[in-house]
Amino acid sequence: MIILKNIHKRFGSKRVLDGVNLTLEEKRITTIIGMSGTGKSVLLKHIIGLLKPDAGDIFVDEMPIARMREEELNRKVRIKMSMVFQEAALWDSLTIFENIALALRIHKHLTSPEIARLIHENLELVDLRDIENAYPIELSGGMKKRVGIARAIAIRPKYLLYDEPTTGLDPINASIINKLIVRLNRELSITSIVITHDIGSVSKIADRIAMLDNGKIIVDIAKEQMWTHDDPTYINFIKGHIGVIP
Repeated sequence: MIILKNIHKRFGSKRVLDGVNLTLEEKRITTIIGMSGTGKSVLLKHIIGLLKPDAGDIFVDEMPIARMREEELNRKVRIKMSMVFQEAALWDSLTIFENIALALRIHKHLTSPEIARLIHENLELVDLRDIENAYPIELSGGMKKRVGIARAIAIRPKYLLYDEPTTGLDPINASIINKLIVRLNRELSITSIVITHDIGSVSKIADRIAMLDNGKIIVDIAKEQMWTHDDPTYINFIKGHIGVIP
């Protein structure tokens, strides 16, 4: 379980996080929504330890990580986590095999045959076959996203963090990614945290929905309350209203 307690973060005079409190339940998919620029990606970087809060603490499996040194974070925390980046973040100069193998070599001590087997298995899990020797430039946007997911799950993380996983995709490929997020969450018993502003995706994948606004979590609800919750800022956001005050 991941717990964020009273997280504050400023960049210069700009206050981005202003007392964030949030519990991310194990083996569930939590979507974190909010307007662009509200600090969703900043929050994600705090969870994985890439940013340190100015105040507050973050607990990963009861370990307080906000003041951990980099070496300790790598050894105790990041080994449990993987991140799926918005633009897939594949190395263009490496084949798909080499992109995924890089993650395995960093995190696992495996033989070459073991690495090859895992790469094949994880590409199968995201419904990609016979592309190990291709380069990222040869793939569509949706295929690149799935390779990014295959790389992320290759180390079998306990926590999988997605940063805007359907951004830039057409509706068909977005639907493929949404179904994949749900299937992998169930099959691999992963705790998933998904940053998104795509309400269509939220309705398909979320177990819980948290909304970040003005540096705080203003809504934290079960999926079943998605269309019935009465917070006006939340209602305006999910219904796409601009400047409407109920």
